[in-house]
Amino acid sequence: MFSLSPLYAPLCPQPVEISGAIEEEFTVARLYISKIKSEVKSMVKRCRQLENMQLECHRKMEETGRELSSCQLLISQVRVERRGTGIYHLLLFVMAVTLYVGFKFPVCAVYVGKA
Repeated sequence: MFSLSPLYAPLCPQPVEISGAIEEEFTVARLYISKIKSEVKSMVKRCRQLENMQLECHRKMEETGRELSSCQLLISQVRVERRGTGIYHLLLFVMAVTLYVGFKFPVCAVYVGKA
């Protein structure tokens, strides 16, 4: 048996003795507290791992977004180049046809000069 009188002296003027059953309950409570403490530590560890994974995923997502933007820009440049090349070839064809037929088309010469 041990006495809690130093702890409860201001509240209870008489010394309090703890019996075996109450001491056993305190032991069980300490075990539960210890178990909860270890679970909280593991949850904090897991939370940190998840935060690190989230940061890594955001970094990869931003990197992939930049790569996607770069690819989209390249695709649009290729489309513009193809369109320009197609128009240039069309104008050359029109000029060739007009020369073959014998008509003069000064507008085509102006467009070809700008292309």
